Amino acid sequence: MKKLIIGIALIIAPTVSLAAGTQCIGKVIRVMDHSQQCGGKFAYMIDNSNGKWFCTPTKEGGSIALAALMADKKVASVFDASVSSEPCSSISKHYISPIYLHVMKE
Repeated sequence: MKKLIIGIALIIAPTVSLAAGTQCIGKVIRVMDHSQQCGGKFAYMIDNSNGKWFCTPTKEGGSIALAALMADKKVASVFDASVSSEPCSSISKHYISPIYLHVMKE
């Protein structure tokens, strides 16, 4: 029974923590290496971010941003509520970092 409760908690906890955050979905339109603002990671901009730059969550995330730019694919940038709970088009700060970034096929 204890294992069941722990298992359910592990499934629900990430979902609840992401629910209050922002998910920005859009095409990557710019990528740059901006180590001063992004701590050695890449910066990228999507078409509906109101001109705001985001930092990739990891150094490897720069590859995801570049691949999406070159393939003209959409990415989903998912932000924790402590970073941003604003709609994507209203995010007021540059160089915030999502908790994860993924390329979308559609």
